[in-house]
Amino acid sequence: MRASRNNEHISGAERIASASDMHKTVSELINRALSHEIGEPDEINISVESLKQEKIKKLKALNIATISVADYKQGRLCASKLLELIGISKKAIKMAVDYMENGAPPDKKNMRGAMIIDCKTGKRIEPDRYRGIRASRMDIAKEAEAKLTSTLKKAKINNPYIREAIVLATKVANAPDTIAEICWSDDPSYQAGYIASKRFGYVRFPYLKEKGSPFGGRAFFVDAKKIDLKKYINFLEQQAILITRIGRCKPPVNWNTFLNEAVIPAP
Repeated sequence: MRASRNNEHISGAERIASASDMHKTVSELINRALSHEIGEPDEINISVESLKQEKIKKLKALNIATISVADYKQGRLCASKLLELIGISKKAIKMAVDYMENGAPPDKKNMRGAMIIDCKTGKRIEPDRYRGIRASRMDIAKEAEAKLTSTLKKAKINNPYIREAIVLATKVANAPDTIAEICWSDDPSYQAGYIASKRFGYVRFPYLKEKGSPFGGRAFFVDAKKIDLKKYINFLEQQAILITRIGRCKPPVNWNTFLNEAVIPAP
């Protein structure tokens, strides 16, 4: 589902569903499009396509951690330090944050998709700087979703943003050549964001952007010298994945505790 107003993207979502659940699933997606906090769209596009079971790659969700921070400035400081530990240069981190904070596409609006950024130079290498790369064809199995919801409730961080972000972050982290991802929402009232990687899992920050900001987005960090960009984009956009198992979920901790508990291999 993709919803827009005045040709500007408002929201998007997708599901992998059985034929028997088709009507229910489409109805849920339409209701979601009509209830976005930014306002009602003037256009809603629903597309449906068949997927063969044997083509769906099954994955285990990333482990979940939360780093407690006082505000978005502290959140960005800790997020930047985490990205550096993973092997992202300060220059690349700064450029990604600047784009996300001020509007990533040339028209300085929100991108529908994600940026692909070289981990050393900060150079963007996605083919279309207006659209970005839209990770697609992903969902979580019903049993796994029930377990994930229960786990998030116990950690007192359960909401639709996190559940969907974990699915997307798991797919992106498992894509060949992804080193890390940074993301925060463009919804003005939602300040949380995350850093995701196979090394540290899904690391959530309650504050990663200033309250009321209409800007957000995501950036995938890669090594531009090693990546096969065509294959990378094809995996993100075409490979269907289904989360069938969930990872661990740790209670919120401060930055120093996180470092003491984490096993930090060399970049």
